[in-house]
Amino acid sequence: MSSREERLARNEVLFRSVNERIAELANDQLEDVLHILCECARVGCETMITVPVDDYDRVRKHQRRFLLKPGHADPAIEDVVERHEEYDVVQKHADVAVQAGI
Repeated sequence: MSSREERLARNEVLFRSVNERIAELANDQLEDVLHILCECARVGCETMITVPVDDYDRVRKHQRRFLLKPGHADPAIEDVVERHEEYDVVQKHADVAVQAGI
């Protein structure tokens, strides 16, 4: 795996961390949906996506899965495993996940 691919994967892990904090705050307020940051690898992406809490929790059970705005997936590091109107679920390639510490 190239250093570029590793950097991209690490960017996504950072966005996931931010979103996990957003989810914690939303759980305190008993929200049905979350408004989270796209977890894509694009530098400078600040796109917000809306995800039902149940779907967010289900995706988080899989360490290699992330929530992205449709069209933001990078096939060099991940595959789209689910498509929804507001978001896609991607799964990191195994080698990328290991290098990114996922």
